[in-house]
Amino acid sequence: MIELDTTILALTRTLVLILGLSISYLSFRAYQRTNEPYLRNAAIGFAFVAFGVFLEGVFFELLNWDLVTVHIIESLVVAVGLAIILFSLLR
Repeated sequence: MIELDTTILALTRTLVLILGLSISYLSFRAYQRTNEPYLRNAAIGFAFVAFGVFLEGVFFELLNWDLVTVHIIESLVVAVGLAIILFSLLR
């Protein structure tokens, strides 16, 4: 049962990474077409969010870091990404 849970968690983390990077890619492409800085910043913010979620799984599963530490790291990286997105929308 634990292996199935770990597999499902890895798949969902990978899905979040793929979706986040897809949004980031589309935002960056839109930035290239329009040269609007908020789209560039949104691309960077979504990349942070996607990588933050993914890094939690990497640090926990592959590097065997404790759960509290990886949650703190994930939360900080996601918070930075969301702050960048918020900043891009406020401009």
